[in-house]
Amino acid sequence: MIKVASDTDRVLIAKVREAAQEHVLQFWEQLNQEEQAALLAQLHSLNLLLVKDLVCRYLKGTQEVMEARLLTAAPLLRVAETEEEAIREKEVRAAGEEALRKGQVAILTAAGDTGEECPKGLFQVGPVSQKTLLCLHAERIRAISKRYRASPPWIVATSRGTHDATVAHFKESEYFGLNRGDVIFLLQDELPVVNRRGKILLAERGRIATSPNGHGGVLLKLLGDDALFHSLEVRGIEHLFYFQVDNALVRVADPVFLGYHLERECEASSKTVCKVDPEEKVGIFCQFNGSLGVVEYRELSPEDRTRKGSDGGLELSAGNIGIHAFSMDFLRRLREERISLPYHFVEGKTPHLDKKASRVVPRTPNGVQFKCFIFDALPLARSTLVLEAKREEEFSPVKCLNGADSVASARRDLSGMYARWLAAAGANVKRGAGNDPGPFEISPLYALDAEELKAKLQVFEEGPLDAEAGLYLK
Repeated sequence: MIKVASDTDRVLIAKVREAAQEHVLQFWEQLNQEEQAALLAQLHSLNLLLVKDLVCRYLKGTQEVMEARLLTAAPLLRVAETEEEAIREKEVRAAGEEALRKGQVAILTAAGDTGEECPKGLFQVGPVSQKTLLCLHAERIRAISKRYRASPPWIVATSRGTHDATVAHFKESEYFGLNRGDVIFLLQDELPVVNRRGKILLAERGRIATSPNGHGGVLLKLLGDDALFHSLEVRGIEHLFYFQVDNALVRVADPVFLGYHLERECEASSKTVCKVDPEEKVGIFCQFNGSLGVVEYRELSPEDRTRKGSDGGLELSAGNIGIHAFSMDFLRRLREERISLPYHFVEGKTPHLDKKASRVVPRTPNGVQFKCFIFDALPLARSTLVLEAKREEEFSPVKCLNGADSVASARRDLSGMYARWLAAAGANVKRGAGNDPGPFEISPLYALDAEELKAKLQVFEEGPLDAEAGLYLK
């Protein structure tokens, strides 16, 4: 029998039992008063009705729903290749630059995921400097502010597992030279992690295991924050540029992308790269149920994953890289209509306590996390577009420290991009061992793009810059 002092707590205990999760209180008598109070507070913060519904849906399974959808390839705006297309791209770039110059664009970054040792935003990806992902993105935003003489507000969305370290990193780095008033931290909500039987896992005797509720939860948090949303409106923000912190190559607030978004009067726009193979773990832009949307790679059937088009390539090849733009009018409508997003079930490895209070560190996925995804807002938009991007220029995800999609691969990809910029500017770029470039690094504060670098290098009287031994332009 759990003894609690208040009627509110007694009602809570009854709800926990009704949700068939009373095992989270199994170590109650072993907790001191402070630990008991903390556990009750955590339980009070949960929407137990939502948890019960999500567990029920997970146990029933949703595979039949996924297989019922007829997926077709999404229409894309292709990368400019002809001279005429390049001229057109210049025109739309001007529209995007004007929006930045007028201070109409805010930036939202999802930074709630943790890596092997620290928040992903603290991964050190600088090929020479070893600057963190957050530092790299901050320098890009500083360069944008300098170029367009406007300071876009930067909303950094964190989770319970990344918030303190992320805020400390900004403070220790003096906000990377940004105006502190332009950096806004948004703590996203969390949901319990359950096992495959739908039972909530315990992280400690007096604390349940939780995980952030997905990047869709970041959007919902923003929409539900009246003060923050109103502050964006007061600042004259008309468009929101979204990206995920773990993409080392993202072109923050890309004016070409924003220009197309503006010209076509889109409520929601996205970027894509072509999948490298059927098993690449990225979602796919598709048309289904009459609208544009994204199907997560976990939810694609084997047939859809490998289906070939008339040209012999993958028919469903438009990979989602987590870069979107939303109009404030669209977000305002979602707020007014109190739109919610569907939840997805994501399996992962979650350390927990067993019935004997022994800590279990699983080697294989054992926990089910409940996530809502930001791309599920796309079917709600009345007008959309998907712009193709070059992978080597705009997509290098960092999921771990080594191997594929890692800190090591991000450093290589960044160095390779900077080497191409240098070569295009006339520098004498020589390859190192294994034909790998570099290491080369160009701070966004020195040159934000290849065009700016070329203009700067042309002022050197001594001729082409020799980059044989690697280079770091600060």
